[in-house]
Amino acid sequence: MQQTIPLHSAIPGVTDADIARVFDPCVVEEFAADSPTWWKALRDVDAKLERRTPTWDHWLNADGQRTSALVQRQYDGKWSRVDFEAELRGSRLGWFEWGDRRMRARTVGYKKVFQLWLARVIDWLKPSSVVEIGFGWGMHLLALAVQFPEIRFRGVELTASGVLTARALALDPATPRLLEDFVVDPLRDGGAAARLDLCQGSAEALPLPDKSVDMVMTVLALEQMEQIRDKALRELARVARRHVVMIEPFRDWNSQPRHREYIRQLDYWTAAIEELPAYGLIPVAATADVPQKLTSHAGIVVTDVERG
Repeated sequence: MQQTIPLHSAIPGVTDADIARVFDPCVVEEFAADSPTWWKALRDVDAKLERRTPTWDHWLNADGQRTSALVQRQYDGKWSRVDFEAELRGSRLGWFEWGDRRMRARTVGYKKVFQLWLARVIDWLKPSSVVEIGFGWGMHLLALAVQFPEIRFRGVELTASGVLTARALALDPATPRLLEDFVVDPLRDGGAAARLDLCQGSAEALPLPDKSVDMVMTVLALEQMEQIRDKALRELARVARRHVVMIEPFRDWNSQPRHREYIRQLDYWTAAIEELPAYGLIPVAATADVPQKLTSHAGIVVTDVERG
């Protein structure tokens, strides 16, 4: 029988001050509410949605669907060209909003906030094993491995190039040094990244046994899986022994017309938190109270796995 569990509105151990500590060093400029520069940024996003960027069509089939085959093809090329040092340095800029703050910031700050969430969730849930589904080229797995060497970290990635890139970085002796400015906690074992267990596979049929890992996590991976949403969520619940943790653009945080249109045009994730119990995933914490992009908002949902 499903148990009613109070839903935390924050991740234990994460405060606004903690978020600002990791994000603010990446802020280039802040704007007043009536700033012409800020309002131009908003208008530019709306104009982009009105004219529909042609490059978006490369991700969609003739029916406007983001299929697994297209995602695999596009990211196979992208992950084969990763510049690790440039990614961590993060010179790319983006527009962000957080409460009453409006900012232009290096986008790596957004990823560091995700690292903060994941590190504190691990502190809270204390898993002995963690698997990331759709790990891309391995940024979050590499960073977590050197901070939590006592945990067995695994990863499943759709693309061959993502697996190859992550494996190469895991074995590169320069990787721990490059991670020092990205991780939110001190490195405890620079060699731990080399022990990552990585494989290629699809979230439609994960190459992992039932209840084989304490915690399953995704970071902006499910957003690519709207067309296989049911299969993916059932697979996460099947593999997880205790918890599933998702950093994704759930519908709950994307009610603005701009967000809805962006997600619709790119066929991104539209699941709501209230739908998760139908898959055996019982939400225990959920929040999107962090700096967010103008196009869509992503938050973290922590779930317990319902035991049969």
